[in-house]
Amino acid sequence: HFEFDPADPSIFYVSAHNFSVSLRGDAVLEGSAVIFKMRIKDGKTIIEGKYSDNKFFRITQHIPFRFKDRTLIAVTNLPNKLDIIDGKNSTLWHRQQIFPSPPLDLSKTGNLACPMFPKSCYSINPTKDGKYIVLEAAIGLIVFDVEKKKFLDLTISRRIPDGFVGIGHTRLVGH
Repeated sequence: HFEFDPADPSIFYVSAHNFSVSLRGDAVLEGSAVIFKMRIKDGKTIIEGKYSDNKFFRITQHIPFRFKDRTLIAVTNLPNKLDIIDGKNSTLWHRQQIFPSPPLDLSKTGNLACPMFPKSCYSINPTKDGKYIVLEAAIGLIVFDVEKKKFLDLTISRRIPDGFVGIGHTRLVGH
């Protein structure tokens, strides 16, 4: 997956999540994820930075956005975290728990099966001003306040009103 920086057209971010879904419906982790910061300069593409850590198991495609003259990158992280990465220096800016869950069992070797949860988020969308990030889970849409670094105390229904159809990741409740 790749996404261009919203402020600098010569920069883009490339990531690999290193997980797949098994026939049982579990996520099979094959190593931690990485996001590379790339720059196109003088006809060449160079790596300017990278972000990863041993607890970074990316779920959603990373989404760069602007907040207070800063490029941040939002991404969800198995099993229950929202990670926000600083685009300038490729470091973790903030990690927020979305819901409580048992920690991943990293003692196994090879592929690691991870259970799915009703509050796991597979779609994220920052607002144009970067003040909020809307996350989609099976239970509904939840909203993270970037400035206050906390989730709002509300869940918005994912039900599509009669007469409309869903596009992208929106779905009817129960489907």
